[in-house]
Amino acid sequence: MPTYKNDGGRSVSVKNTAGVSVLVAPGETIETYEVLTVAGMTKTAEAPYYNPATAVHAVTSTGASDDKTVALDSLADAVEIYNAGSGLVTVYLRSKSNTPGLVVPAGTLRRIDGLKNMVNQLVLTFSAAVTAGQCYVTEIKE
Repeated sequence: MPTYKNDGGRSVSVKNTAGVSVLVAPGETIETYEVLTVAGMTKTAEAPYYNPATAVHAVTSTGASDDKTVALDSLADAVEIYNAGSGLVTVYLRSKSNTPGLVVPAGTLRRIDGLKNMVNQLVLTFSAAVTAGQCYVTEIKE
């Protein structure tokens, strides 16, 4: 979301990009992820942009014997696994030993929440080959 300048005659409370409410005095600017409709706050730039997706990993595999490991940011709150392939993708949190795995059927997207500081990697197994553009893991911070 944008950068704003306070062109009004009074201070305005606005959340900055860290999510902390600050008072913006007349003449001051602030970067925020919020869209402001407050009188006197004039948008001066479109940036910074809010984007909860912190990383997108394209995953390919030749099939059943070709497991893939995806390293995650420890601060990722959630992941979304998209499977456009023809087979099942099974997702294990941190290790294949952590059973049961979470199944992502063909043609679906699965979201897994509550990962922050708990999971640093995913291990993906496949029942069939997946080629470029068929499997993505998206890390999300909220």
